Amino acid sequence: MKVILLFKSPTSWLLLLGLMLILGNGCAANPHVSAPAATPLSSRVSDRIIVIGDIDACEPLKKVKRFRPLADYLAENLTEFGIGRGEVVIAKDIPEMAQYLDQGEIDFFFDSGFPTLAVRRLSGSQVILRQWKRGSSEYWGTYLVRRDSGINSPEGLVGKVVAFEELYSTTGFILPAGTLIKKGFKLREVSGPDEDVSPNEIGYFFSRDEENTIELVLDGQVAAGGIANLDYTELPAELMNQLRVF
Repeated sequence: MKVILLFKSPTSWLLLLGLMLILGNGCAANPHVSAPAATPLSSRVSDRIIVIGDIDACEPLKKVKRFRPLADYLAENLTEFGIGRGEVVIAKDIPEMAQYLDQGEIDFFFDSGFPTLAVRRLSGSQVILRQWKRGSSEYWGTYLVRRDSGINSPEGLVGKVVAFEELYSTTGFILPAGTLIKKGFKLREVSGPDEDVSPNEIGYFFSRDEENTIELVLDGQVAAGGIANLDYTELPAELMNQLRVF
């Protein structure tokens, strides 16, 4: 359950057919599948822009760089639907993304489970596609620690600081942090790995990237890091030998 795609603008129904053709449902290679010839879609959608949205309050340019190739690719392959070019718009938070979708300023929003469901509730958008992450249909949040840390359970994190990815990350924050809260642990956001925390709480801060989280754990700057299980299994062998998950 990696990427969910939301849309609300009325003309996006016209684009949906084209997206399904080029994003891997197999119809594009089928010679028996074609758009209706009676009323050309290009006459109903005139040289418009297809806009992809994402959320990032801290590093919006990073997300623009990530989605720019996809926006260009969609624009190039949806010309028969009247698409002239693609753009990327980054919202600062979930309410702003919901507003963009509700007002039709963004056509499609890709994200993981938690932000997608939150935006859907606020905007009334619809989920239309699910994409596997790195060839896997399922993945989950987990805790990463140094193999020599002696930490084998959440109890070992009390009085220490852990790193999470970002506020809206499903597997890099919501699931691992939510598990601790559900188990009755007290969490408090801190400014960084060097801030002191009391003996009865777990401190946390956001690393902004799963690679940063892994590096912080390897360097011993944090007791653990919340990451997706796939981020661990895809590490080089020499790094996996220094780490483990629970």
